[in-house]
Amino acid sequence: MDDFKTANGRPATVRSFGQSLFAKIKSLKRSRQVLLAVLLLLVVFLAYGCWYFYRVLRPEDLFDKPPLPHDDGAANPVPAQTGGEKAEGDFSTNIVSVVLLGFDGNRERDSIYSMYRTDTIKIFAVDFDKKTVRIIDIPRDSYTRIADTQTYDKINHAYYYGHQYVGEGDRHLQGIEYTLRSISNLLGGIPLQYYVTVNMDAVVELVDSIGGVRFNVPYDVYDKDGVLQLKKGETVLHGEQYLHYLRNREKGGDEGRMKRQTELLLATLDHLRAEGLVKNLPTLYNTYKDLIDTNLTNQQVISLLLFAARLERDRISTYTLTGSGQSKDGIYYMVLPPEAIAEVLRDVYGIDFMPEAQEPLRDTVPAVPKAFSAVVVDHDGGRAVSLSWQKGDSRNRSFKLY
Repeated sequence: MDDFKTANGRPATVRSFGQSLFAKIKSLKRSRQVLLAVLLLLVVFLAYGCWYFYRVLRPEDLFDKPPLPHDDGAANPVPAQTGGEKAEGDFSTNIVSVVLLGFDGNRERDSIYSMYRTDTIKIFAVDFDKKTVRIIDIPRDSYTRIADTQTYDKINHAYYYGHQYVGEGDRHLQGIEYTLRSISNLLGGIPLQYYVTVNMDAVVELVDSIGGVRFNVPYDVYDKDGVLQLKKGETVLHGEQYLHYLRNREKGGDEGRMKRQTELLLATLDHLRAEGLVKNLPTLYNTYKDLIDTNLTNQQVISLLLFAARLERDRISTYTLTGSGQSKDGIYYMVLPPEAIAEVLRDVYGIDFMPEAQEPLRDTVPAVPKAFSAVVVDHDGGRAVSLSWQKGDSRNRSFKLY
């Protein structure tokens, strides 16, 4: 066999074929060489394009081992209840949960605040087998254990704990990780690996980029100063109007707002279909992706967008968790009943698990302030009242003056 090999070990027939092909290409006229090179490039680009679109049209192939924000690839276990109990069962690999976090920040507020809260928390559970999307709304005031600590607080404070109190590393990612773990605690330890975050400026720019969204506003919407912002009826909501409606709590408080936010998101999906913009989603995302923070890859984002855009509305269902308002140390919390959480786990993830019931929160009664006094003073040419007192407790809270 050695007679048929060259000195470097390659078969002589392969080398001679390569040399022959190169010689033929070299013998072509310059114009034909250029044409051949262009054709080869087109073939390569077409092959890549076919492979890329095959991938994005099969999103289930893109989510084998989803990472946590700080991991290199393997998902870490997320603790659930204080006692270590968590939802057990076979979490289908074809259900991908993406957590949407809406921060209450924008450029105007950046000069005042150093960080923001996650005032919108939604889980999008995408089932590739059943071709469904289930949206779970989490109240921002939900009382839960913060990540793997023993601290209980509002769920929208979890980002603050991770951002401020974890050691070295990216503070933002630590805040996101704490948020995901805290949501998982609330829901019995379900695995949550993927996230998408936007702030108020991002919402405005993204909506304006598609020319606004046609929507039937259910009632007249006023701002906090009583100024009419949106009239009842069908209209096209542009960026600022869209944001104002998203944030409005006039009807139904936080629960009403969560439901209206989901309705508006679904209306946005309908608008994209009606206006023929679905085909533009990959281009739109690549243009405006800097407005979004996520640990999803470009392919994963585009595949999920196209998957959702192909779904009929009856394949998308929503769950809005709610509970009882309770107070502790003068602070309001929303305590979710375990039965409501168990129903979501069963319907969305096919898991039978009843979380521990939360003990009712008990408020404290602060001590009466001491040495309270009021003095009328002149201030900037006008009359004012100066109040002073010795605080009645360590927090100096609960004193309302009218």
